[in-house]
Amino acid sequence: MPAPVINGIINFLVQKLDINIWEGEIPRYDQNGQPIFPGTTTNPANWPIVKLTMPESGFQREWTFLDPYDDKGTILIQIWGTTRASVEALMNSIEAQLAQATNWAQIQLGGPAANPYYVISLLLENWYCVQEEGVRTNLSTYLYRGEMKYTADIHGAIPTS
Repeated sequence: MPAPVINGIINFLVQKLDINIWEGEIPRYDQNGQPIFPGTTTNPANWPIVKLTMPESGFQREWTFLDPYDDKGTILIQIWGTTRASVEALMNSIEAQLAQATNWAQIQLGGPAANPYYVISLLLENWYCVQEEGVRTNLSTYLYRGEMKYTADIHGAIPTS
């Protein structure tokens, strides 16, 4: 059974940064029932928007002699906001949390109690922040998109029961 990597990272970042993160399609309303679009003011704010996904290439399994296996793959974090400064500030906050090897142990992935799944490494490989071309909000505000591509190495174990 593969480790629940996406949920583990989402839960970790939500706890550390107090932000909303979605996997897959971003809904029209947040968890508090407030509309999600940049022309709306909500309390607490639900903008910038963060989406965390695993690209379709998925993870590749490497069987090891020390433990059952390592899963290696890509995690993509996308952020949309109405200013470059807000997107880059959130990107910096996410990077600060995920860059610390001491934080990797706090990302709960579950697994067998005697040999749980855990993050071996989570390394930022590529990032950018651009103004979306030809895309604006309903108030004609520019939209900016930041992306962060991480390479993750996850320890896996096969449950014995």
